[in-house]
Amino acid sequence: MFSNSKGVEIKRIVVPPFPENVYILSTDTSEECIVIDPGAEADRISFEVNKLDKKIRYILNTHGHGDHTAAVAKLVDTTKAEFALHEADLGILNNGSEWLEQVIPNYLPAPFPDFYLTQDQLIQLGDLTIKIIHTPGHTPGGVCFLVDDVIFSGDTLFNESIGRYDLPGGDGVVLLESIRTKLMVLPENMTVLPGHGSETTISHEKLYNPFLQN
Repeated sequence: MFSNSKGVEIKRIVVPPFPENVYILSTDTSEECIVIDPGAEADRISFEVNKLDKKIRYILNTHGHGDHTAAVAKLVDTTKAEFALHEADLGILNNGSEWLEQVIPNYLPAPFPDFYLTQDQLIQLGDLTIKIIHTPGHTPGGVCFLVDDVIFSGDTLFNESIGRYDLPGGDGVVLLESIRTKLMVLPENMTVLPGHGSETTISHEKLYNPFLQN
């Protein structure tokens, strides 16, 4: 667990099988928390939330792929949290369920969202504010979450790599445009917390990401 510059506590949980990063965001000013991209192991996520003495208010997804949504249904059922993603990803939500059932333990299809995420939307919980940045390309409705000096990049941007664009709804040209015009314009010292792999910074990606060197 670490805190950003405004005291928001961020807990990362790595879940199988790919592996995928789940993030729990909390603050001392609220008894509730936010979970980003619960891709598996709902019981483990709930256990970590309980250790923080919090309740889940929102489940926010960067996109609709099953390796990021497989624990949503159980968490919504057990906590009554509100689930949200971008409307443009409804068409891919729960795609490949039969295959995902074979590779993700206790996989359940995600429920219909309680509300949609939109560009520049602000979601608040206590003194925690999340700004939604629409970054299509990996999927049509891919988004990133900006929290002060941290950006949760989902499968849009990784440490020295970018998201796949060969899956249904993916577009490499659109993805690179999203990264260049919406992420690379952020402060260079901003921490990037991706959906898979280790954290990075905007400055590091400008210098070393091979997809961004032309």
